[in-house]
Amino acid sequence: GNGHETFLGEDLIRNPHKTYLQKAIIGHLHIMLTLVAVALTLIVGRWMGFKGKLHKIAMPMMIFGTIVITFGALSVVWLEWAHTTIYVGSVFVMLAALMYVIYSWDKLIRDRIQEQEIEKPSGWQKFKALIHDPIKFGPGWQMVFMNFTVSGVGIFMAVKLDEIFRVWPHREERVTLTGHWHILSGLIATILLLYFADIAGLKGKARKWFGWLLILMSDLAFGAVTVFSM
Repeated sequence: GNGHETFLGEDLIRNPHKTYLQKAIIGHLHIMLTLVAVALTLIVGRWMGFKGKLHKIAMPMMIFGTIVITFGALSVVWLEWAHTTIYVGSVFVMLAALMYVIYSWDKLIRDRIQEQEIEKPSGWQKFKALIHDPIKFGPGWQMVFMNFTVSGVGIFMAVKLDEIFRVWPHREERVTLTGHWHILSGLIATILLLYFADIAGLKGKARKWFGWLLILMSDLAFGAVTVFSM
């Protein structure tokens, strides 16, 4: 309704009176990226052969968490405590993702140790087996790294919002919020690239260089943005 004027949700954070349309856009921003992240977790889970007890626990949690987050994102329009609902749903989704990480890393270690025919592997041998293939190690690692650059920071901001962040100049809070979802979308993109690299059949040194450069350089960038914004 503003003609060609660009609307950014971050511009409204200090505005106590928001229209229903503005709140609807904010809710849309929340759920859009969340659903992409959930769908990608399901895709890489299928790719890594996620199954067994952890899978049976994780999938109902993922579905329940997604439904709760969706309700929270829709209710941003009319409920003051909508963000709390989003946080509750996120806990279930993140626990499901953690179970995928545990399963996939355990599988990487077991498969590599079996390939090397080591009967009693040491801790160091297990660690080397875990990081042997950066393309398959990367998605799980990026989900873990996300807690330091997105989830942990987001929860800290929510808890200390009035005490710390609303005392900051508007520009500083705006930078942090914008960086928050840029990092999340960037992490999603790196996981997709790792997945596509495997589908494309990348092998040998090219596979290792591609995987480690993508992981290390993206984590350096996301870590730098987090430090800058905070």
